[in-house]
Formats: sequence, structure tokens, C-alpha cells
Amino acid sequence: MDQIRNNQTDVAEEQSATLAINALLKASLMKTACVVATTANIADLATGLAAGATIDGVTLAAGNRVLVKDQTDAKTNGIYVVTTTEPIRADDFDAGAEMSCAFVPVAKGTAGGMKLFQCTAVDITVGTTNITFAARAFA
Repeated sequence: MDQIRNNQTDVAEEQSATLAINALLKASLMKTACVVATTANIADLATGLAAGATIDGVTLAAGNRVLVKDQTDAKTNGIYVVTTTEPIRADDFDAGAEMSCAFVPVAKGTAGGMKLFQCTAVDITVGTTNITFAARAFA
């Protein structure tokens, strides 16, 4: 019986630690890499970030993370996830506190591949604040 209680305690502690780590990663300044970054405004995010669309030489697939950084309406910039319906803001980049000063590595693309971008906006209110990015050098 003690063995069962110990195992249950271990599982509960592991789950608690995992949740705490996930929360730290979500709020971290270094975000999970995006597959590609935009190089120009996308007139319609729903079609421009759809599976099969091409950005910077990369064909998008469902589940891809895309750094949208060149919108004419900079309030719509951010990290989006391509889905089978409409793109959604990534869950680690859907609140102002997660965006401010965050670093976003980009894996692929002719212009943006293997580059690091930083969100230069601070005190962000999603939908109100212009979300801007600047290229940064890898150390």
C-alpha cells in the first residue's frame, strides 16, 4: 500500500513539475522556432497561412509555426500556427506578456531562414499595440 501511495505521490509531483516547466517555457523570452517568417504583408491571413501556401520559398503544412512580422497593420503580427481551417496565434505568443522582447528563431526560408528575430514592442495589448520585430545576430 505504501508503494502505491509513493507512486501516486511521484506521479503527482512529476505532473506538477511538468506544468511548472511548461508555464516557464510559455513565458520565456526564447520561443520555440518557427518554420518560416514572412517577407511581406499577407493580405488575408486565412489564405496566406493555409496549408499549401508558400512563404519565403517554404510550402506550409498544418502544424507549422510562422512568424508574421511584416503586416501593414502591425497589430496582426505575431506567431501563428497553420491549421486545417484558419491560422491561430501560437499559445506561447497570444498574450502581451509573452510577446514583449521575445526572441523567435526561424528555421527555413530564403530570406529569413536561420535567423533570429526579436519582438521590439513592450507593454503589448493584443489587438491594440503594434507588434514589431527586428533581426538579431546569433551569438
